[in-house]
Amino acid sequence: MFSESILVIDLATKSVVRRVLVPGGGHGAITASADGRTIYFASNEDHALFLLDSATYELHRYPYPPGGRGAMSIACSPDGSRVFVGIQRGYRSTSVDVPGEGCFLATFLLDRRSFVHSLPLSEFAQGRPDSSTPAYILPEPTSSRLYVGMFQGRPGIYLLDGDPLRILRCSATQPNARNPYFQWVDPLAIQFFGEDLVAIHRNNRDLVLLDRETLAVKRTSYLGEAPNGPRDLVVLGSQAVVTYPDKGGLLFLDLAATETWTS
Repeated sequence: MFSESILVIDLATKSVVRRVLVPGGGHGAITASADGRTIYFASNEDHALFLLDSATYELHRYPYPPGGRGAMSIACSPDGSRVFVGIQRGYRSTSVDVPGEGCFLATFLLDRRSFVHSLPLSEFAQGRPDSSTPAYILPEPTSSRLYVGMFQGRPGIYLLDGDPLRILRCSATQPNARNPYFQWVDPLAIQFFGEDLVAIHRNNRDLVLLDRETLAVKRTSYLGEAPNGPRDLVVLGSQAVVTYPDKGGLLFLDLAATETWTS
């Protein structure tokens, strides 16, 4: 994404060969199908999911479920049958026990080209939703389960069943001494590492190793103090690469080394 367009870049020449204009501009979340044939863009401005054919550059728009506004995360299911979108506001339910207007996860079925399921993820107090947003979605490669990291949400990381959508459990990690201002830890990125998970807790300023089943924290690694905390994470073999913009760039950590973990 760049400005108001999806850029198509030729890998051999590193040159831009196409600019596909997207209504509302380039704020949102982007991913692609495993075969690279389809690009999926969840807009944070136009309140719709866009599908772009990478061969023909044909662009299709599909509005979010009624009331849905904004998006911060997107992911494809491993079998390629559906796309999950983390939507910021506007959940609607026919049940009086589930208030509306909070954030939710929505499932888009590719064979039907429509949103078919929605799952509310906000906490409610006095009938009002919190300000949380699904910020990261990590599907398990061999099952229908997925992990969702919440921005400004006390549940932290949700473990969900994706078919049908339902909550299995959440992590509810508590703020530490370096996080006196917020009730939430902001797990902005989650990755698999062996049989466990690795995640960033932005407000706690640390990297954590979690049990994949219970979501209990097994080890932590303090990443240093700087405004806004760490932002993103990728795991390459036994190495974690963490983006920490206000510390000047990237941090490299050996996840297999005992000295990496502070507790």
